[in-house]
Amino acid sequence: MSQIRHILSHTPTGLGQIPKPLMLLERGVKAIIVAMIVLGLHRVFIANINWDEFYFLSLV
Repeated sequence: MSQIRHILSHTPTGLGQIPKPLMLLERGVKAIIVAMIVLGLHRVFIANINWDEFYFLSLV
């Protein structure tokens, strides 16, 4: 997200500030990413595969 903000801050908009739709879009994207991470972790804990075996197999 910081890269996008970096690009936006260096993109000359006639307003001299980030337009509201882009701010809302960025906030929405952040919310989606956070939700995906949270749900992903949640799913990992629910589907608790034998992680010790999985880790061992990934090392082999």
